[in-house]
Amino acid sequence: MDKKEKGFTLIELLAVITIISVFMSFLFPLGRKMVFKSQIAKDIHNLRQIALSYLSCAQDTSVFRELNTASNFQRWAAVLANNGGINDPNCYVCTQDTQMIPKRIVGPNQDMLADFRDLQLSWVVIRGIPTNAPLETTPLLYSKGLNVETGEWEEDSLYGKQGGLVAYMDGHVEFYKNLKEQLVHFKTGAVASNIKDAVPKNLHAYDTKHQVW
Repeated sequence: MDKKEKGFTLIELLAVITIISVFMSFLFPLGRKMVFKSQIAKDIHNLRQIALSYLSCAQDTSVFRELNTASNFQRWAAVLANNGGINDPNCYVCTQDTQMIPKRIVGPNQDMLADFRDLQLSWVVIRGIPTNAPLETTPLLYSKGLNVETGEWEEDSLYGKQGGLVAYMDGHVEFYKNLKEQLVHFKTGAVASNIKDAVPKNLHAYDTKHQVW
């Protein structure tokens, strides 16, 4: 007699598929979470480098004057590239951004390159912060899409409703779901939620093209 061939029944096959589907439903969110954390870690590193470079350059009176008179974020970054050594545009763009990024911010003649001038930067810079500001509590940069009045990042911001990044003068960077009671009032030292209260009065913040506030 011929041996009966062994194989999976339809029920067994469906059971295996179901088990695999259950495992995948757990693994996909975990994978996305790990990718997100990796992206955030790289963005934090880039913001830290910018903040530390700024702090170093701000000690030079002439460079500090150039930074404070820059008409937009790109020109501010170009001053930092010429004097602070950060000539990599990737530092100014969120890691999940898919736009074409040029190789340099400024060329050999220290002029801003046209490709960088057209680049959409991911952060907002607060211009004119004095070097004697409290380093640990004074924000210098934050991820765009922040509603400064509510302290929340908009749905279409870099990380959506998950939150955003704030880089402080001493170079440390924090990820916040929102800024409610996360900041320190520049004048009083009290808890603050509006990022404008965490810096001296009459300062302004700039994104790629214009003044944000």
